[in-house]
Amino acid sequence: MRKAVTFFTLAALFATGGIVCGQTISMPDTTAVPGTTITIPVRTTNVNLSQNIQAYQMNISFNTAVATVSAFSVTNTITPSNWYNLYNLTVPGTINGGSFLTGSTPYLSGAGNLVWFTFNIPATAAGTTALTFNSFKYNETFYPTTNGSITIETLLVTVNGFAYLQNQTIHTGILVEFEAVSGGTSAQTETAADGSYELDIEPGTYDVYFSHPGYEEVVLDNQVFNVNTTLNPVTLPALPSVVINGYCYLDNQTNHAGSVVVFEAVSSTAETDTAYTNTAGLYNATLFPGVYNVYYYHEGYEPEWLLGANLSASQTLPPVSLSPIPETITVSIPDTLAAAGSSFILPVYVTYVSPFVFVTSFSMEIHFDEAVIEPEAPYFTTEGSIIPATGWETAFETTVPGEINGGSFTIDTLNVMYGQGVLIKFYMHAMDSINATTDVTFHLFMFNQGDPASVTEDGSVEVMVGVQRPNPGNIPQNFALRQNYPNPFNPATAISFDLPYETIVNLSVFNVLGEAVSVIYEGNLDAGSYEMQWNGKDLPSGLYFYRLTAGDFVAVKKMLLLE
Repeated sequence: MRKAVTFFTLAALFATGGIVCGQTISMPDTTAVPGTTITIPVRTTNVNLSQNIQAYQMNISFNTAVATVSAFSVTNTITPSNWYNLYNLTVPGTINGGSFLTGSTPYLSGAGNLVWFTFNIPATAAGTTALTFNSFKYNETFYPTTNGSITIETLLVTVNGFAYLQNQTIHTGILVEFEAVSGGTSAQTETAADGSYELDIEPGTYDVYFSHPGYEEVVLDNQVFNVNTTLNPVTLPALPSVVINGYCYLDNQTNHAGSVVVFEAVSSTAETDTAYTNTAGLYNATLFPGVYNVYYYHEGYEPEWLLGANLSASQTLPPVSLSPIPETITVSIPDTLAAAGSSFILPVYVTYVSPFVFVTSFSMEIHFDEAVIEPEAPYFTTEGSIIPATGWETAFETTVPGEINGGSFTIDTLNVMYGQGVLIKFYMHAMDSINATTDVTFHLFMFNQGDPASVTEDGSVEVMVGVQRPNPGNIPQNFALRQNYPNPFNPATAISFDLPYETIVNLSVFNVLGEAVSVIYEGNLDAGSYEMQWNGKDLPSGLYFYRLTAGDFVAVKKMLLLE
């Protein structure tokens, strides 16, 4: 007679078997509600008598916050009724055990449920727990498994009622908001024409808000909804309307008609509305009281806005003026002085670019005499420019002698470029031991695909052997114009000055009548200390004045030319 395989013999053989694929053991995906009890089976695909299955053993784990196990049963299963069943359900979150043959027959056969487990679902249960097979064995051999799960369904309660608008017969559109205080999840609905509303929500405590533009908000605090509930009817009192007026002007115009004033509702009692200006710029609007964002628009002009305006009473808003958006944008290269053999920065300037022309790219090509200046690595910088610091890609090609071409762009249509000042800065190098000038000319410049329009102004770079520049670590702290040397002089003298930052510079000479007789330099200069030579050989002897203009700084000194 064949000896029966005992449960404890199987335990000793647990780690020795290989996985086979004749059957698959599984648990189903199941749903449950808090505070209930459910039964879940362990199932097997078909088992043949020829396999001589005399025992099975399993180990299953789960999350006790979602479910606990309290019992098992082999009633109405394919497990033979005379098999011995032994399960340990005392370890939290674990099922460990199985069934085995106690005599010579019957062996296990067929397909279906092997065992049922009873799970208790806590009242606080939420979410999902996996029912995970850590192992399953027939006799001494592991078999493949498919895990199951228990997902907690949240019980919903139905809340309904009526909300009315004072002195109205149609009550559509009252917003009913259930704001969760404890338990539950915030939700909202709106009333029908008869004022009725109904909403399924999770059990919990809520503050209930009833709101409609032009009506006073009604609040029901700390309403507990654990069962289906009908709330008492509420009526929203009508609010008196307010009259808002003001003026919106168009700069440099006498007819201010046609500006759009949009009142965007912010608070629940407010309602978005629109007004228009007359020829004098006056606008009037009758609104529901509340908080608004006020926007002023006119085609071709920069918009203005007033955010978070409390318009709970009739009032006159402060006047606003809209500035025209420039029809064209000027892009320019300044006249620049560079010392022979030195490195310098060649900036490209731009007049005001409005954010409302939506510039998302530009391209350019500039030409210059490669015998006078040349690009120098790293070739360009956007530091201090109006190109946004993030989200833009900038690239320039410098391999063709005497040319720089490239541009910048973004794919984010909201990340537009705006402002005025520096557009891009190029790193350049002046050739050694020369006194020469090169024009720096635009051969191409374009914003976007030509809109907005742009005009260009070419510049130049003058390279001088006599220009002295400071050590980069020794930038002057203040503007200064020094006395020329020598003085008196015949016919040449040197004039030195300090610039604490980059600016447009004009250094000129005047006679005693105040007439300009010479422009020594005019153009852009970097921060630094400079010395420039001036020769008065073609002028008569006498007293002269030299004047430095650098941004807002102006200084004048005397010098004496003797022959």
